[in-house]
Amino acid sequence: MPTIQSNGCPIHYEVEGPESKPVADVLPTRSAPRCTCGRTDAGGDSSHFRVVRYDRRGHGKSGVPAGPYNMEMLGRDALAVLDAAKIEKTNWCGLSMGGMVGMWIGATTPQRVDRLILSNTSAYFENKPNLERAHWRS
Repeated sequence: MPTIQSNGCPIHYEVEGPESKPVADVLPTRSAPRCTCGRTDAGGDSSHFRVVRYDRRGHGKSGVPAGPYNMEMLGRDALAVLDAAKIEKTNWCGLSMGGMVGMWIGATTPQRVDRLILSNTSAYFENKPNLERAHWRS
């Protein structure tokens, strides 16, 4: 279970599946903060995809630096994970805040995305102080 540094924060991630398969990133949501939570039949099938999961800062085994956090910071964390896993292009599956991160990646680095699969998310997050909550860790 590797850990990389992104903007001074240790980010825990894991990769499953053959390198020859297309990449699908499965992101934990705030209610399911550990890498192991993403193991579902929809998107967690490492026989058809190379699956990358990571604990967002403030979650699971990743660090909890002082906030505030912003979407660019969370997006750069995700790109750092892709870089560490040597993944140039991904099929991004983002739920909730993971969908917002996927939109940020698609808008700022479209060359890194083959497909965006977004669910239960929004392009606008009115309650921004929730991004600052370092007590997300379970």
